[in-house]
Amino acid sequence: MKNSLSGDSLSDWDVTGKTSYCNYSGVSCNDEGYVEVIDISGWSLSGRFPPDVCSYLPQLRVLRLSYNDLHDNFPESIVNCSLLEELDMNGSQVNGTLPDLSPMKSLRILDLSYNLFTGEFPLSITNLTNLEHIRFNENEGFNLWSLPEDISRLTKLKSMILTTCMVQGQIPPSIGNMTSLVDLQLSGNFLKGQIPAELGLLKNLRLLELYYNQLAGRIPEELGNLTELVDLDMSVNRLTGKIPESICKLPKLRVLQFYNNSLTGEIPEAIGNSTTLAMLSIYDNFLTGGVPRSLGQWSPMILLDLSENHLSGELPTEVCKGGNLLYFLVLDNMFSGKLPENYAKCESLLRFRVSNNRLEGPIPEGLLGLPRVSILDLGFNNLNGQIGKTIGTARNLSELFIQSNRFLVLYPLKYLKLPIW
Repeated sequence: MKNSLSGDSLSDWDVTGKTSYCNYSGVSCNDEGYVEVIDISGWSLSGRFPPDVCSYLPQLRVLRLSYNDLHDNFPESIVNCSLLEELDMNGSQVNGTLPDLSPMKSLRILDLSYNLFTGEFPLSITNLTNLEHIRFNENEGFNLWSLPEDISRLTKLKSMILTTCMVQGQIPPSIGNMTSLVDLQLSGNFLKGQIPAELGLLKNLRLLELYYNQLAGRIPEELGNLTELVDLDMSVNRLTGKIPESICKLPKLRVLQFYNNSLTGEIPEAIGNSTTLAMLSIYDNFLTGGVPRSLGQWSPMILLDLSENHLSGELPTEVCKGGNLLYFLVLDNMFSGKLPENYAKCESLLRFRVSNNRLEGPIPEGLLGLPRVSILDLGFNNLNGQIGKTIGTARNLSELFIQSNRFLVLYPLKYLKLPIW
């Protein structure tokens, strides 16, 4: 192997035989002296992987080659490593087509992400019934392919990451049989059709990402059965209908993102009772009605983006109660009333954008001087009152939008030395 690869990290691989290969960096042996693990990930090696590695390493169980510069076709002989349980070639510039992987019956972890593969996706992975983790993300050279129905044979699978992997067609309902799944990422593909209700059977699921596809129809109510779910992202699709209230009641949900769809109806009241929600991003939809007054009161809210909808009524008053809010973005709606006084105490804020609404009244004292805020966007409302010396204390302010209001400016804004609109 040292003759095939080059790099300073191989300096202690003594091919003269004076040092046992079991003592080489990155090599581990079993009690019988057979090599079981080769971990040379991140060693910045270059060259070609030896074609016959399994013939002289018959007991090899773990092979980690990630983040090297192999720049070669996938070494087909690896499929003959019948005891191999983990193969990690993540980010190693491997190219060409993939062979039939069926002989690798012992494989539990297969990571071929961030490479340059072309041709047909290896549907033979459905024969690897011991697989627990599949990662093929960021392989845009694959021909368009569909998730096969018999993917459900992989009942031990805990994570399936196929992001930006040229997947088309529909998500098969049989995916509901893969009940060991914890992490399912199918984003950045060409998936169409409806989201199958059978996803609601994946009771162990913690992460579900389907963003940047062409999925249509309604969001299944059955997703409210995923009581372990922490992160749900279905943004940039063609989804319609309402946000299911059942999803807003999930007890562990921290991230909920449905932005850039065609969702309608009101924001469910139940979302205001969440004690875990940290990120809510549902901008660029057709949502109407008001925002639950208690939104953020009980949860560690970090990001709230409700922009580009048809929301109305007053702004939520408790959204910064947890003291963690970084982004408050509600521009391009129809919110009315006054800016809540306690927004001026939200010292964690980095961006505050409420432009193009129907807000009125004075700015709460202190809002203009928040210590961390970089973008303060109040434009195109009916706000009034004074802009005084407080704004000079906003030391991180980089952009200020105050146009189309009725402010009395008492502070020389030229001293701020930043773009002002």
